[in-house]
Parts: sequence; C-alpha cells; structure tokens
Amino acid sequence: MAGAAGGSAGSTHEPDDAVDPRPCCDDSDAAREETRSYVERGRALKDLGDEELVNIWVAMVERWFRQRSPQNQRDMGDAAAELRLRDIEVPEERLGSLMDEIREENQRDKRRLDDETKQQMLAFIGKRKGPFN
Repeated sequence: MAGAAGGSAGSTHEPDDAVDPRPCCDDSDAAREETRSYVERGRALKDLGDEELVNIWVAMVERWFRQRSPQNQRDMGDAAAELRLRDIEVPEERLGSLMDEIREENQRDKRRLDDETKQQMLAFIGKRKGPFN
C-alpha cells in the first residue's frame, strides 16, 4: 500500500463513486468478494497490531475520500477486509466529521440515482405507450 496520508487537498471524485467505507457494516456479496480478493493476494496487513490496523484503515478512508482512485479504493478495502477477518468493529467516531460527509454524499447519490431511475422508468413507459412494431 502506498503512503497512508498522501493525496490531494481537494476531492477529485465523481458522484457515482459512493462507497460505504465501514468494514463491519454488512455481510454483502461485495464485502465477501473484497475479503476473498484480499486473502488471495496474501493478506499484506496480517502482521499489524489491531490499533495500528485501525489507524491504517482511518488513513486509507481519509485518503480515498480526498482522491478516489482504484488503488485508493483497493487499499481502503484491504484494510477493511483485514478488520473483518479479525472481527474488529471500528468506531465511526475515529473518522470524525468525515463520516458525516460520507453519509451526506451517499444520501445525495441515492437521491440522484432514485431520480435517474424514475426518469428512466417514465421514458420506458412512454415508449411502451407508442405503437408496437
């Protein structure tokens, strides 16, 4: 993993990059796949102490939020996967106001996606009302 605190000053992500960085938030297929991939790549963080791992996870989430990239996403996911494997629940307060920003972003993205889906459905229905060819 690259340096934990690197990145740019401003966020350089697109709105559709919404991801929940919490490692213990669900038992989703995505979380299982992330963990499987991390284990297959050798568990690079397995020798860290628990507190050091938590600190790395916090730094990776901060870096990912400032600069979204596949590598930053993977680094954050690797730290989250190691936390899941150890069954460590990370207190959200370690992220401070960043967790609130992430939640707000996810809510905006959900509303945007809901609006887009509604528009797509209306367009589809409108096409279906036309003559059948």
